Amino acid sequence: MNRQRRLALLAAPLLVPSVALAPAAVAQGMAEEMPLSVSAAPAAPKCALVLGEPGANGQPTFDLKLTGFAAEKDVTVSSVKGAVDGTTSEDGAFSEEDVPYATYSAKQGNKRTNCSKVAKPPKVDPAKTPAEVTDLTLAVPPKPSGKCDPPPKITFNATVAVAGPGVVKLQFRFSDNTVSPVKTVKFDKAGEQVVGANWPGDTNPPTFTGSALVKIVGDEAQATKAFTFTCT
Repeated sequence: MNRQRRLALLAAPLLVPSVALAPAAVAQGMAEEMPLSVSAAPAAPKCALVLGEPGANGQPTFDLKLTGFAAEKDVTVSSVKGAVDGTTSEDGAFSEEDVPYATYSAKQGNKRTNCSKVAKPPKVDPAKTPAEVTDLTLAVPPKPSGKCDPPPKITFNATVAVAGPGVVKLQFRFSDNTVSPVKTVKFDKAGEQVVGANWPGDTNPPTFTGSALVKIVGDEAQATKAFTFTCT
């Protein structure tokens, strides 16, 4: 073997490493140009029965809250007391207020999700809870004259209207600074009742005037009424 051929054979293996490194370098460059991105896993659907705003007369109410469902899709939430149909929002949420207290499950497509529920608070006793007063008026029966011996009793009638069950406490104050005992009125439902109070009139002829104020105890609601009575 001549000297030139031996040099060629010795030099040939040195070319292999330089060729093998090329793909690794290319891959590393591509990795630097294409950063990896990790997408967050979708939230699992959740359904819960929660306490809502206090209802009439402070009674508890309940709301349904759904999150993590498929966006803008139909959903049905049902219990033994009925069902609620709706459509989820863009972020996969849905809510329904003032629903009966029960065990619910939510179904979207073929997937059903059981709903958790808050512990049911005790029911408020209307007999111990102030009713919401919506109107209060005071009137005097249309009797402008009469005998003043003995002194007449002038009757003031207060009409109290409420939004729901509960109790109302009221008190009358008259123009001679006398005050009636506190009167308690019980309501089983929304409506109105009339509460009267008598005030003994004056005996100074020929006429006398007076007035009364009725006020709800523990509330700002009040009403006043004046009158004139002529002795005959």
